[in-house]
Amino acid sequence: MANQNRTFDPDAVDEFISYLESEAEALKSKIIEHHFKNDGALGRMPAFGVGGGSDRLRSDYTAFHASTWANLQGVVAAYTGFIETLEAIKDSYAAADAAGAAELDQQM
Repeated sequence: MANQNRTFDPDAVDEFISYLESEAEALKSKIIEHHFKNDGALGRMPAFGVGGGSDRLRSDYTAFHASTWANLQGVVAAYTGFIETLEAIKDSYAAADAAGAAELDQQM
């Protein structure tokens, strides 16, 4: 295996942050807003009636809805956390790079 040096690429980080932001926005607008809110299909419980098994169907649907909602919110929160962490890493890199440049200038 060849010895490869890794370098930090702030432009690549910016590109990945943009990707995560677009994915989070798509989840919020296309899935959550469209299907869960604004009278979307998952914004209201289907009519299961009163026949045999309707209570179980209602209970199963409620559990499905709650877990789906929690999972979507969890993914959006994870994307937000990734973005915040990447921004902090990028800021730390910029500060370290500036400090390194200043130290190099002092040595010259």
